[in-house]
Amino acid sequence: MALVTSVNLATYPVLANTFHQFPVYSLFANLLVVPFMGLVVGAGSIALAVSFLSMKAGAFLAGSCHYLLTAINVINGIVAELPSSTVSTGVMDWIAWTVFLAVCAVLLIKPALRPVLIGIGSSAVFVLLASSIWQGEVLEVSMLDVGQGDSIAVQYSGKTWLVDGGGWTGKEEGNTGKYVLLPYLRAEGCNSLEGVFVTHSDFDHIYGIIELLDYMDCKNLYLPVSYRFNRDSLLEKLLEVADETRHGGRLSECR
Repeated sequence: MALVTSVNLATYPVLANTFHQFPVYSLFANLLVVPFMGLVVGAGSIALAVSFLSMKAGAFLAGSCHYLLTAINVINGIVAELPSSTVSTGVMDWIAWTVFLAVCAVLLIKPALRPVLIGIGSSAVFVLLASSIWQGEVLEVSMLDVGQGDSIAVQYSGKTWLVDGGGWTGKEEGNTGKYVLLPYLRAEGCNSLEGVFVTHSDFDHIYGIIELLDYMDCKNLYLPVSYRFNRDSLLEKLLEVADETRHGGRLSECR
């Protein structure tokens, strides 16, 4: 248990800084999964040795590995579906990295202090991640490179709004929501959008939003008044996706 905890605490900042996400329940999931992995390795080794004598017997024993791995996938699937299973952290600053490396250095130099530092380190990890998410009273407006079309991110006091989402990169249709908007928002520590403004339903303005709503919650969706009278297929698709993914959000009109 101590080994699993130490490994998780050591890798959390690296994973958060690389993927801009923090797996909230991963420590508890690993505590459940790691014992299964020992069984998988043991059963697999036995199955390999037996297969030299009898392929059928080896295949039969290897079947136990299949069911053990299936159990692991089930556990991971359940954990991934829990509310707030991941939190966007943004990029860690140099202060966070300095503290993290200092703790790692002490752990390596003074093994006797590991039990104490595990407790301190776990608290520090959450503090550092929280500090990377926190934003002050600063207004930031960012023009995102979505190729043709446009997308503007507005951030203030820890809240984020998006104006349009692109949809055409010049190389292929789609994927601006997944490969441009989502990575940027995660790097900024954004876990949900306060609002999304859709100026009109051209493909290169709206499709990125349609893709993004599959990965990130949006509290408010703002559409032009004309949507009441003129709904094309893309606008209908946006409303459908928003209705499926919106949790307590609302639909408003832009005048």
